[in-house]
Amino acid sequence: MPEYLMIISGEPTLSLVIWFFVSIFILYLARIPAHMIIRSLFNALYSGFRMISRALLAMAYGVAARNRAVLIEAGREAAERRLEREFMRMDTALKRDLGNYPTLHRELQEKINLLETDYKEATEEQPPNIEGWEKAIQAVSKIPSKGSTMVADVLDNINDSFNDTHKDLVNEYQKVNKERHKILGRMIPTVRTIQKLMEQVDKNIREMSNRAREVGKYMDDFKEMLARSDKAESMLSSSALHQFVISGLVMGIAIGGAIVNFALIEGPMREMVSGDQYIYGIPMSNIAAFVIIMIEIAMGLFLMELLGVTRMFPGISSVDDKMRKRLMWTAFIILLTLALIEMSLGYSRHAISELKTTTDPTADKVALDGMLSLIPRLGQMVMGFILPFALVFIAIPMEAFVHALLIILRTLSVTLIKFLAFTVRLIALLFKHLGTIMVTVYDLVIIVPLWLESLILRRGVYETKPSKSKKKASATR
Repeated sequence: MPEYLMIISGEPTLSLVIWFFVSIFILYLARIPAHMIIRSLFNALYSGFRMISRALLAMAYGVAARNRAVLIEAGREAAERRLEREFMRMDTALKRDLGNYPTLHRELQEKINLLETDYKEATEEQPPNIEGWEKAIQAVSKIPSKGSTMVADVLDNINDSFNDTHKDLVNEYQKVNKERHKILGRMIPTVRTIQKLMEQVDKNIREMSNRAREVGKYMDDFKEMLARSDKAESMLSSSALHQFVISGLVMGIAIGGAIVNFALIEGPMREMVSGDQYIYGIPMSNIAAFVIIMIEIAMGLFLMELLGVTRMFPGISSVDDKMRKRLMWTAFIILLTLALIEMSLGYSRHAISELKTTTDPTADKVALDGMLSLIPRLGQMVMGFILPFALVFIAIPMEAFVHALLIILRTLSVTLIKFLAFTVRLIALLFKHLGTIMVTVYDLVIIVPLWLESLILRRGVYETKPSKSKKKASATR
């Protein structure tokens, strides 16, 4: 123990005991202010952390609301684009297939009615009409024959004439019917053609009906987006996750193609660009090859944007059609030029590798194998020309990937902020209960004075009770 703390010189233990009792006494005297300080301090910490927790929750709700608004707006735009595309398809189909449908239907119906009328008239069998023969036969039958051979001869002549005339009429009738049947037979292909045409029209109508049902589904989705319902949000969230996975896989494939493209042109670029130059430890040839690939991807993005396939740059959509076509052709020409450059680099890559092997002792073998080098050389040229155009289509999955990634990041940020708010709220509760624990520990340190205080107070209560009872008794007397 230091000398300045020694109350009794040469008695450190006794001095320590005295200091202990003095400290206990001082703590006992400062009990109420100490309790107030402890409670105030920990209540302040509890309130502060609770306010932080509320602020984090408010931030989480704000981010969630913003994410919901962005998600619904993106879904509304996608639904609007689908509706616009379907309406354009329906308009094209209507102009192509059903534009002249009323006139066509009327003409077809008239022809069908005419064919039916002709067919009915041709198939109705009318008996031959022999005018005057019935009256003549009745008049002859009334002539009294009385065994006269002259009347019998007249009747026989009449019968023969009637039979001959009947045969001629029947033959004429059958001939006319055959001619009409031949005419109808020639009309059968026309009828079948009309039937096929009507079936095609009916098929077009069914297709339009199916497309109308699809438009109805898209309209229901569009109404859900406008209503900002929970169903639309959950549907868009699941769709965003699905797009993130699928577009991520496609992006991985595209990155693999870019790596192959880089490996294809990196060797020739080393010969074109000085291989001794480095930028931050990276060879200049690698940087040049990487820049060429990035320019190809950028031209592909602009080309897809100008074609209206993607909508990543809002400023491009405001450009008029004439300028859009000019920019589109400019991007395509730049892309075609880069593809031709890569094709030449692919050709020179194989030539450079052959030149490097000329110093090899097996030069005769190389010369012999050079007859078969045309296939890999052509393959490298074709790859160098096709890969830049293949990288153009990376814009489609990139747009979906970026959109889905932003949605997922916002969702994860909301979850993270809520977790932080829960953690801060838990810390606030710990501080609140820790203040109560500290007050209890403080009272445990001075438990002896507190016990004596409670004992004295209990005795004072017991002494005051008999005196009060005596006063009541004297008052009753």
